[in-house]
Amino acid sequence: LQAKLGAAERRAAELAVAKEALEVKAAASNEEQQQHGAAAEQRAAELAAANEALEARLAAAEEERQLQAAAAEQRAAELTASMEALKAQVAAADEEQEGGREAR
Repeated sequence: LQAKLGAAERRAAELAVAKEALEVKAAASNEEQQQHGAAAEQRAAELAAANEALEARLAAAEEERQLQAAAAEQRAAELTASMEALKAQVAAADEEQEGGREAR
């Protein structure tokens, strides 16, 4: 009976050591998972910040494109008006020449 009791105590001690080793391993695993989780969260935050920066650059580029398009339209309108004025001047000069020829 004494031998069985001693064997049971040794087995209980072995199980306690094994349990403690598993707890240490589980704690290390949890810590590692937390570190990975923190790293993943940081990476996600970095990606979100990069995405926001890209969206801001895209919005600025679109605004610049719209400004350039408006400037180009205005320049085209100015050139059209200038061309019309030149046409009117040419027509007036032609009429003047015709009037001079008829007077002669």
